[in-house]
Amino acid sequence: MPLVKTNIEGRFADFLYKADVEPVLEQNKLLRSMEQTKTEAFYHYAKIPNEILLMWFNEAQMAGHDVKYMSPEFGEIIDKKLKDPAWKNLLVGGPRHRVGYGD
Repeated sequence: MPLVKTNIEGRFADFLYKADVEPVLEQNKLLRSMEQTKTEAFYHYAKIPNEILLMWFNEAQMAGHDVKYMSPEFGEIIDKKLKDPAWKNLLVGGPRHRVGYGD
């Protein structure tokens, strides 16, 4: 269960949001070991806890990036983060095989 604390002073508000992401990381580990079907349209690439997405969004805002949450620009930031070895535990891409016609 997430812990949410707020502190409101005048026109400013501080929010603290904490949650246990360990269950998601354990599920990612399981998904990495499972074979995935490779289709033209869909491939499960990563499972990112909302807490981490929010942290990345806040980092982007603090760095001066004028991005909206879940915009294509924020997607580019997510892609860059997922290429960083520090975040490899968020990737779920296990072995793949192709279904249907093609190579």
